[in-house]
Amino acid sequence: MTQNIKAGGLDFAKFLSQVPPDLRARINERNRKEAIEQHKQFREAFSAGQCSFCGQPLKNFDVANPCRHWLLKPDGFRKEHFELLAKKHSWSVLAVRSQPVDFEFLAGIAEY
Repeated sequence: MTQNIKAGGLDFAKFLSQVPPDLRARINERNRKEAIEQHKQFREAFSAGQCSFCGQPLKNFDVANPCRHWLLKPDGFRKEHFELLAKKHSWSVLAVRSQPVDFEFLAGIAEY
């Protein structure tokens, strides 16, 4: 780990430690509600065979309109098309998010 990344992480940890617990709780609750709503929208669209991002059928593949549902490998998708996704959405959107994990929230995910 480079010193810059480590220093940035320590600075962020220091910042978080100074956030009042009640504010942190309100932010966490707002994020939970938003995540639950996004998950609901995703499930409804996915159940209907639609992409929750672009609204197109999940089997749709159009080189002119890169979308994250391409990661489900619709007919016509090839590895050379992955770069089109990265250019449109950036690697950070396509990669697993590296944000703090709320384990208490994760424990209840099976209920949804």
